[in-house]
Amino acid sequence: YIKYWLSSLSLFAPEAKLCLVGTHRNQVESEIAQVSTDLFQTALMAHPCRENVIMNRTSAHEVLCYFPVENSIVQDEGIGHLRAAIEDACARDSRVNLRVPPLTLALLDALRRGTADSDAQRMSYQRARELAKVSFGIAEDGLRACLGLFHELGMLLWFDDMIVLNPQWLISNISKVVRDFDVHAVTLKDATMLAHSEDLDQLKRNAIVTAPLLQALWKDNTRQECDVLMELMTKFNMLVALHRRSDEPQAHLVPALLPYSLSIQNPRVHSDALVIRSNVYTGPQSEAGRAECYVVFSLVGISNFRSDNGCGGAVSVTELEKKGFMPYGLFSRVLAECVRHVQSESAQASHALPDLSRTEVLLRFGSISIRLQVFEHISAIRVSCPASAAYLALQTVLLAFQTTLDAYYGKMKVTTVLPIDTAHFLPLAVVESYRQNRQSFVFVNNLRIDLDGLFPFLFPHGLLDAYDVMLSYREDCDSAFVENLARALLRSMHQLAVFYAPWSLQPGRCLQDDFCAAIARTHVAVPVVSIHALLTIKPPEQVDNLLLEWKLMLCLKAAGRLARVLPIVLGSTWCNPSRSDSDSQPTISSIEDMITWIGTTASLDAPCTKTNDALRSVCARFGVCCEPGLGTARATMAGLMLFYAMDTQNPRNAGPRDPSIFNVLMAEIARAVRNADEERSISQRDGHVPKRANIDRDCVFPGFTPSDALICALLFALLFFLLSNDPPVSFGSFVC
Repeated sequence: YIKYWLSSLSLFAPEAKLCLVGTHRNQVESEIAQVSTDLFQTALMAHPCRENVIMNRTSAHEVLCYFPVENSIVQDEGIGHLRAAIEDACARDSRVNLRVPPLTLALLDALRRGTADSDAQRMSYQRARELAKVSFGIAEDGLRACLGLFHELGMLLWFDDMIVLNPQWLISNISKVVRDFDVHAVTLKDATMLAHSEDLDQLKRNAIVTAPLLQALWKDNTRQECDVLMELMTKFNMLVALHRRSDEPQAHLVPALLPYSLSIQNPRVHSDALVIRSNVYTGPQSEAGRAECYVVFSLVGISNFRSDNGCGGAVSVTELEKKGFMPYGLFSRVLAECVRHVQSESAQASHALPDLSRTEVLLRFGSISIRLQVFEHISAIRVSCPASAAYLALQTVLLAFQTTLDAYYGKMKVTTVLPIDTAHFLPLAVVESYRQNRQSFVFVNNLRIDLDGLFPFLFPHGLLDAYDVMLSYREDCDSAFVENLARALLRSMHQLAVFYAPWSLQPGRCLQDDFCAAIARTHVAVPVVSIHALLTIKPPEQVDNLLLEWKLMLCLKAAGRLARVLPIVLGSTWCNPSRSDSDSQPTISSIEDMITWIGTTASLDAPCTKTNDALRSVCARFGVCCEPGLGTARATMAGLMLFYAMDTQNPRNAGPRDPSIFNVLMAEIARAVRNADEERSISQRDGHVPKRANIDRDCVFPGFTPSDALICALLFALLFFLLSNDPPVSFGSFVC
C-alpha cells in the first residue's frame, strides 16, 4: 500500500514534499524507532521519492522517517510536530514565495469572466491569445507561461487548444458518465431520461454510451460544451469512439465501466484484492501452439533491480513485487488504444468489439488472437499469442503500451520478460544476447533452462525463405526514416515478412551475398531514393552495394523474378539528424525536383565499373540477364523512376517531414503485396509463372543447395583418396 502511493506521488507529483504519518502511537510506543528503520529499508531506501520525504528531526537522539501521532488526543505533541514540519516545508517552497506581476492576476480575472457568449465554463486558446494581446499586451510566450502556472496551481485547466475555466464543471459532468450506478443512481423521473432507458441499460451492462444518452446526461450544457466534454474524455481515453453502422447512432466505449473480468461479468466489482486473487503468477502456462511473455512496468527500469548472483540475468518474482509499479487506470487506457488499433486495422472489426474487461482483453486480427491479462502483484500484463506470430503480436501490443506511457505516464519504464520457472523471468534483451552468442541454455539457481522455447518473441534471425517486402536504403543518411517505416510495416498486422537489414542480417556472413539473396527472395522491393544517397555513391573503382541492389532489382524485374518495385522518393528534410552536411545539399521536396536533379547532375554519369562487374557475377549465380542493370547511376535511376511513373495512382513522395506518411506508405506497400499475390495466383492457375529459385536459407551462395554441397564433399573425398595412393593412379584412371 505504502509503495503504491509513494510511486504514484513520484510519478504524478515528482517535486511534491510528503510527510509519512503513523497513527495510534500509544500502541507501538516502544517500537517507534524499529518501525522507522523497517519502513525506510522496505519502502524508502531504493525509492525515487526518498529525497522528497520530510524527516522527523524533533528528537535529539534519533531521526525518524515518519511522524508518530496519537490521534485520540487533541493536543498531542506529535500532531504539533507534524504541523510545524508542514509549515516549514511550505515556507521553503518556491511557489509560495513566487512573485507574480499584477498584470498576470488581471489576466486570470479576465479569463474567468469569459466571453460575452459563454458562462465562463470554457474558452478556446485562440480567444485567450487575442484577449491577452489586445487587453494586456501579453505575447504568446507570456500567455503560455501564465496558463502553465494557473494549470499547475489548479486555478484552471489548460489542454492545448482548450481552457476549462471551472474545473469543477468538468469533474461534475464526467462523473455523470463514469460512476458507480448502484451507489449514484441516475433518476428516470423526467421524460428526457425515460426516453433513453434502453441506452442507460446498455451503458450499465456493456459500458457503451450512445450520443443521444450523452446529450441527455449533459442536458444542462450547450451543444458546444457537450462537444468539449466529449473531446476531452476521448483525449484522456475515458471514451473510445466505436465504428457503427450507418443506421445506428454514434456510440463510445467507457473502459472504466467494463466488467471486472471475462469470467466475472459484474461491472461494479472493483476490489484490488480480487485482482491479486484472480491473476497470480504460478509459472509458465503451456498452451499448444501459443507463446507467452510479460510486460513489466516500473519507475526505475528493470535493469536497476536485477541481480546476477547465479541467476543468469534472471529477475525474481519477489523483486518484481517489491519494485514494479502499475498505476491504477493504466490497463484501461491500454485497452482503449487496442480497441482503436483493432478498428483501424481490421475491416471485420468495424461492427464488433473484442472481448473486453477491466483486467483481461482478447484481441483478434484475422486468424491471430492476442490475450492480455493483468497481474497486478508483479506490476505486469501477460501477453499470450500464437507462437508463429509472437514477434508481430508483441510489437503491436508494445506500441499500444508505449503510446499510453508517452501520453499519460512520462517517466514510466516498460520491459518485456519471459517466464522460465515459477519464480524467475528472463528479460527479452538478455535472451537476445544469449541468442547472438549462440547459447542455447542458461543455469538459474543451478537449474538448466533451455532457451529455444523463448525465441519466438525475438525477430527472426538470419535470412528467411521468402520476404514480402525488402527495404533498400543508404544507412548513414536514411536509416531514421526507414526504421520508422519498418516498424510501421511490422505493427500493421498485415502479417508481412519484412527484410530490414539491422533486424534481418546475421553477423559473420557476407553482407553483399545476403543482400542479393534477400532481393531474390522478395515479392515487393522498396528502394528508398534520396539526394543524400545519390551524392554518396562510391567512385568507379569501388563497389557501391546500394547501387548494386538497385541494379539487381531491375534485372530480376525484367526476368519476372520480382513482382513489384516501389521506389520511395525522400525529401531533403528526412535526412538523418546526425548528418552535418545536410544543410549544404540541394533542397528536394517533390518527385519533380528529384527527376530534374537526376537529369542535370553530371556525377551520375560516371562509369560504375566495379559495381557492374559485381552485378555480372551476381546475375550469373541467379541465372538472369544482367543487361537491364548495366550502365551509369543515371541509367539505373531512370529505370527505377520508370516504375514510379507507371504507378501514378499511388504517389510515394515523402516530401515535407510529416509522421503520418508512414501510415500512408504502410497501407500502399501492403496493397502492393496483396495485388502481387493475386496476380501470382492467376499466373499459377494459368500455368505460365516462372518458378522462384530454390534457395536454401542458410546458404551464402544463392542456388548452391545442401545436396550440391554433399556431392562436392564426396568428390573431394574421392580425389583425396586417389591422390594419396602409393603409387598414385594414372591420369587416365583418374578421369575414368
